[in-house]
Amino acid sequence: TGVSKSAWIASNLKSFHVDLKEIWRLVESVCKSSSEEETCLIMSAGLRYQFLWQDGERYKKPTELRASDYIEILFSYAETRFERWKEVAEDAASGAPLPKGFLREAKTIYKRLFRVYAHLFHSHFDQIKNTDAEGPLTVCFKRFVFFIKEFKLVKENELAPMKELIALIVEKKI
Repeated sequence: TGVSKSAWIASNLKSFHVDLKEIWRLVESVCKSSSEEETCLIMSAGLRYQFLWQDGERYKKPTELRASDYIEILFSYAETRFERWKEVAEDAASGAPLPKGFLREAKTIYKRLFRVYAHLFHSHFDQIKNTDAEGPLTVCFKRFVFFIKEFKLVKENELAPMKELIALIVEKKI
């Protein structure tokens, strides 16, 4: 029968999360040090894009956070959702019903993972190159871009901070 679209979205989301978390660990200490990284005092992608956190639980209103706090909260938020979706991701072929609001929550996590990629490319690319992780970062981001575009998981306007790089990826120039 195959895997349902929602189960495929859930299982890939977990995979993207794991990949990004590994890359994040390479620059985490630099990002947490405000004296070294002015760009990390707020979650951003360059000077034009700032990202606020709102989860309807602890942060009821859009809230400015340090980049490292935003990213850590995102990883925890995602892992909590993965636990709730465990049946979906692990038993995709069973046809088990999806939790209410699954796709909406999944899209929110995909959008926020994109923001982490944008922050890493804009604020930490030199550090990533120095750890020889440029290749893995680029490969993970390419896979992520093709997946979110294929399933329309992140709105085009949300991709603006990385539109030039995304265009090169889609045109297969990198």
